[in-house]
Amino acid sequence: MRQRGQSNFRKRGSKVGLWVLGAGVYVVLGALALLFGPRWIVENFDQTAASKIDAAAMTVAVSAARQALLLALGGVVGLAGVLVTIQRLLVEVGSDERASREHELRIDENRTSRYASGVEQLAHPETDVQLGGVYALERLARDSRDDLPVIEQVLMATMRRRATERREAKGRNEEGQYTPSWLTEVEEAILQVSLRLGLTGCDISFANLAERDFSGKSLPKAVFSGSVLDRANLSNAWMPGALFSGASLSQANLTGGRFDGASLANAHIMETKLDNASFRGSTISFLTFYPPEVAYSDDTGPDFSFSKWIDEPGPPDHLEELAGTTAHDVDMPMAILHETPSRRRDRDK
Repeated sequence: MRQRGQSNFRKRGSKVGLWVLGAGVYVVLGALALLFGPRWIVENFDQTAASKIDAAAMTVAVSAARQALLLALGGVVGLAGVLVTIQRLLVEVGSDERASREHELRIDENRTSRYASGVEQLAHPETDVQLGGVYALERLARDSRDDLPVIEQVLMATMRRRATERREAKGRNEEGQYTPSWLTEVEEAILQVSLRLGLTGCDISFANLAERDFSGKSLPKAVFSGSVLDRANLSNAWMPGALFSGASLSQANLTGGRFDGASLANAHIMETKLDNASFRGSTISFLTFYPPEVAYSDDTGPDFSFSKWIDEPGPPDHLEELAGTTAHDVDMPMAILHETPSRRRDRDK
């Protein structure tokens, strides 16, 4: 480092010496030109005319030539000053560009190091270290939006792997269904990061999410397959393309939620609040649907427009239970919609 500094000092000193030498030579030549140049110019520019003028006229002509030469030398000095200024500006611009590139390189190296460290922590066997990795990656995603897609892939891959492990670890119940389990600390942390950043494809399948509050949250293409969402609050949530296959949503609140393009295959919906919820373009197969005790009004019913209902053979028995529901262009050739017990009693009277 010291040798490099000395080398740079020598280079700068050499350049300064050259500039001083050049300036000195220019001053000497300029002085000689002003001293002898004007008379030489007058005597040699037009020798015939010069031979006919007297000494007084010669003095006036030499003085005029000296003034013209002085102006010319001044112009050269001014031009040299302009050139020096331009050169200095170019050097400064080049230095700024190099400094900017070096700064960006240091930032990129820092982000790369932070990413590698976060991924390494995420793979650590200790829970505390894994949590540190999750939050380190979240901070990096906030600092660098360019790194968000890669960080999203890493966190979502972790959730998918853990969802598979969670499903297989609990095994199946007597009915042959996988038993949901609680999320671990790390899974909970990734879920919260996903909610804060609005990450796509968070896999929280086969999890016990009863009474959870997802109101107003953004979680596109989330996977809730086989999860328990009983009495959960999903009001005004934005979850397009979400998978609720085999999920239980009994007494959950989906009021005003956007679930367009979702899949509700084998989902269990009983006394679930669907007021103003949107399921446009969703796929709904083998759905266990128990409407609420109070029929929807025309202004508050859920929107199943352009959805596809595929259920057990047989025509829909109780479409009146969906009174107030928007269902334009719905394909439901084999839907079975169940009555609530109170409505069945009222109908049988």
